[in-house]
Amino acid sequence: MRKALISIGSVAIIMSGAAMAQDVPVLGVNFGDVDLAATDAACGTAVSGTCSTLASGTGFIQRQIDKGGQSFIQTVIEESGFQSEDFVQIQFGGGGSVQGIASSLTVTEGDISGTGTGFSASSQLKAGWAETTAADSNAVITVNIAEAGATDGFTSDFTVDTDFNATTGVNTVNSLQAQQMAMLGSANDKQTFFTEIKRAGGANAGYSIPGGTGTASWAAGDQIQVVWVGQDMPDATLSPFGAQIVSNIEPGSESATSFNSQTEVGPWDWTAIQGEFTTVPTF
Repeated sequence: MRKALISIGSVAIIMSGAAMAQDVPVLGVNFGDVDLAATDAACGTAVSGTCSTLASGTGFIQRQIDKGGQSFIQTVIEESGFQSEDFVQIQFGGGGSVQGIASSLTVTEGDISGTGTGFSASSQLKAGWAETTAADSNAVITVNIAEAGATDGFTSDFTVDTDFNATTGVNTVNSLQAQQMAMLGSANDKQTFFTEIKRAGGANAGYSIPGGTGTASWAAGDQIQVVWVGQDMPDATLSPFGAQIVSNIEPGSESATSFNSQTEVGPWDWTAIQGEFTTVPTF
């Protein structure tokens, strides 16, 4: 389990500078819509164009996709616990390839449902022709880990979505979400942590967690963050504990509201911020 924890941190650090919409908007499809088993006819219907198989084998296929005067090569590889799908654009007549790529990679091992040992990692990358703005690149990275067992239970989820603009050199975090639950000795003896960072969908003139301190306010587009931690150790000498913070972390516009309890684990007042942080964590 220690090795898995290191893996999650490594992925977060390595990829935090890297992120995604309709996966391949030029072709009007998402990753997986045209899978390994799709016929050329089914592929053509999905992309509203024509498809021709160039090469295929066990767990592998490569297709040429033609649509609107543009040509693309799709490569799909599937093996036990591994799946990748890539699109590149090409120009015939000596033109070579067009700058950009749409790529998806998933690696899975074991059961990641939370009822058994498992590990899952996935990434999606779009750049150049595959992005709405050619100067942008977008990547989404997801890591999931789960281990069952009342005396050593652990689940963890991490997702980050970022954009990079090659013209301005600006890297923007669109959203980041991390959730961790550790069961220490029994199913009722545990600690849960949750945080989410995102761009605010609308303005909020002033929000305070009931019973808490401070006020957070933000404008549409500001980066906002929620952090919640809850802990309960069913022991006569220990009490439940919980804390929650909602913050505007946009540079120059920082503000926050917080609340903590020595008798409850939380989370609190989630419906009031549900319009922004739609994932409701549970203890």
